Amino acid sequence: MRFRRMDGPVRDVHGHVVWRVKVAPGEMTCCECGDTYPESWGGCVRCSMNDQADRNEDGPRRLKRTRSVPTTSYLQAGEFEIG
Repeated sequence: MRFRRMDGPVRDVHGHVVWRVKVAPGEMTCCECGDTYPESWGGCVRCSMNDQADRNEDGPRRLKRTRSVPTTSYLQAGEFEIG
């Protein structure tokens, strides 16, 4: 029985190369805009950029909490690598 090396590209049923996505540990994907961000940030930067009303009293912008999912939740095994 031969084993495939896992550092090479994955191929789909038609033989086309499907490259793995490199996902950071704890990476989240915003369901509104599709941007990714670390879970520790607590919100999407892109969706928060144009929101002028949601600011702290001292001026810094708060990140808008949008619906988001862990990036690895919608990728299948073999489509991503944690790195």
